[in-house]
Amino acid sequence: MSGRAATDEIIAGDYAMSVGRADMPTLPGWQWVCLTDIARLETGHTPSRKHPEYWDGDIPWVGIRDANVNHGGIIEDTFQHVTELGLKNSAARLLPANTVCLSRTASVGYVVILGRPMATSQDFVCWVCSDAIIPQFLMYLLLAETDSLPRFGRGSTHTTIYFPEVKAFNICLPPLAEQRRIVGKLELLLGKVSSSQQRLSRVPGLLKRFRQSVLAAACSGKLTADWREENDEPVIDVDGDAIIDVEHLPSVPSTWTYRRAADIVAKGTVISYGMVLPGPNQPEGVPYIRGQDIDDSGNVHVDQLWKSTPQIAAKHRRSELLEGDVLLCVIRHLRVAIVPKGLDGANLTQGTVRLRPSSEILGPYLARYLASPHAQEWMKARYIGMAMPRINVEHARDVPVPLPPLSEQQEIVRRVEKLFVFADQIEARLRQAQAHVDRLTQSLLAKAFRGELVPTEHALAEREHRNYEPAAALLERLRHSRAADAPTQRSKKSKR
Repeated sequence: MSGRAATDEIIAGDYAMSVGRADMPTLPGWQWVCLTDIARLETGHTPSRKHPEYWDGDIPWVGIRDANVNHGGIIEDTFQHVTELGLKNSAARLLPANTVCLSRTASVGYVVILGRPMATSQDFVCWVCSDAIIPQFLMYLLLAETDSLPRFGRGSTHTTIYFPEVKAFNICLPPLAEQRRIVGKLELLLGKVSSSQQRLSRVPGLLKRFRQSVLAAACSGKLTADWREENDEPVIDVDGDAIIDVEHLPSVPSTWTYRRAADIVAKGTVISYGMVLPGPNQPEGVPYIRGQDIDDSGNVHVDQLWKSTPQIAAKHRRSELLEGDVLLCVIRHLRVAIVPKGLDGANLTQGTVRLRPSSEILGPYLARYLASPHAQEWMKARYIGMAMPRINVEHARDVPVPLPPLSEQQEIVRRVEKLFVFADQIEARLRQAQAHVDRLTQSLLAKAFRGELVPTEHALAEREHRNYEPAAALLERLRHSRAADAPTQRSKKSKR
């Protein structure tokens, strides 16, 4: 541990913590105290990686990754372990259970309590609490001061809280009984917040499955089964000469048929890659769409498009874009998009192919089908390459497309859009709920250390007409106890 003395600087925290003794008000019965007066300051170290015998032992060793995963809770195990030999040959120490650890470098502010004896890296400062402070109380206080902790550190690129500041940490300490009530109330309420967060975290997955189910039903005819009963539609002609691989694809209604993707694009166009070598980005050139410009929702991020020279673009006329063209990413992610307004004459790269719909198929219907689980699974079954899985242009041309009559395609698109709007509305409400729940944690912590979450011990004692031990008396009792233990400790050392 650093031998540098505590800083004389004073930096106020937000609620009940500061570097130095800040001029911050106290609640009745609370008392400002230097944290090192009531908790033994410790730190850790990393045994040499050059010695494999120092690692993979039985002693848990806390790193930043462990603190990230267990932030705000009790850590029972770690990703890495060290050996007794590793501890003996480094400055790492075996810290007891209930030690409170705070990350002080790179990722400042992760807080955990050790669930059993462990060692830590040098990225942490740790406190072994005395009888004057409950470990969970200290952890919640550090969590409440999340926004103020970076102020206690230094560094423009990576903030670090150095030991002169750590040694000068002061906290406002309540009576023990009040600490217990604060901890108990926070554990109850934050447990409910955590349960709400877990439930909300499952909703995006449910919405994704809902959208996929809608597309699967839409492109197999199930979504519009009732519509077909009420509407007499002509049967689509079957191309008897085409060989279409529909294995593992659903059967379709009798008025539908399967066509190869290459056979439902506009006459005079082909499904093809875009530019192979678009050249450096040209601010005044011809825009082109890359795979990364299309997101999972099928949006083209026009504001981030790169541009090629008109000369290079002129060599790739056959992959020029028009509004309404359907785009399919063929490398890694099989994302699908429709070319928006304002991009007529733009182009694309070889990671994407263009499908310009013919008069017998609607672009929105084709896009929804290519994004459906049936089409996606068909294409993924034909992936080539391991590091960068992809389909080639021939696979894209052979994709079997279920083709309903145009009027039913219009109804399918209408119903899908209506259901997707419903899912979007739920998603928007979900984001609002998640933001509200996320704010709840900090709000509850703030209330706790403003004295608003539970009645103060002082107020309860007045109400119940009894005495209580304020923090000042608790600290005085601790000092007397340490003074009484000191001669015994000196006697043991002299005998040794």
